[in-house]
Amino acid sequence: SARAADDESLEPATEALLRRLRAEARPAVDSDVATGIPAAPEFQGRTEVFSHILRAWQRAQRGAAQRCAILGPPGFGKTRLLHEIAHRLRMHQGRVVIVRARQSERDDSWAFLADLVVELARLPGAIGVNASTGKVLAELTPALADIYKSTPEAMPRQMAEQKRQRSLALVDLLGAVAEEQPVALLLDDLQWADAD
Repeated sequence: SARAADDESLEPATEALLRRLRAEARPAVDSDVATGIPAAPEFQGRTEVFSHILRAWQRAQRGAAQRCAILGPPGFGKTRLLHEIAHRLRMHQGRVVIVRARQSERDDSWAFLADLVVELARLPGAIGVNASTGKVLAELTPALADIYKSTPEAMPRQMAEQKRQRSLALVDLLGAVAEEQPVALLLDDLQWADAD
């Protein structure tokens, strides 16, 4: 089960936020006019998971990097939960990037990383990376060449050096977008990400 155990008690601001979230009347969901069937059922439950995530977000806002994992069998609702978490964080001006790995791209080297950096590059601060990072990112996904005003360079043939350069570029990009405000990275179906 997706259990979020945490021995810490909630800070008063977090408790107030949780009370408000529980009490707020969510707007009616859209429905098909012809059938009246809701487009998506109201999200309920998972209070413990939300509490854990909100405590982690609160710590991140104070500058401490956090990592949470939601585990469960297929059909458990992990994707829906991630989207609800994204929605709630955005309601409170959280910067959120959500990226989903696809089974069909499992054999495409660097596909997941390329999707992630494209989403990160849309955030304020992304152009604050150094020039060598811009070149590495433009090589990874040419769609970023215009953003970083860079011509993609040929990457080293050695996989270890490619990994090193791309890891450093990701760290630089994350640092640039999170410099003024933390960013919640919600990575869905990570088991399908390519091995690179």
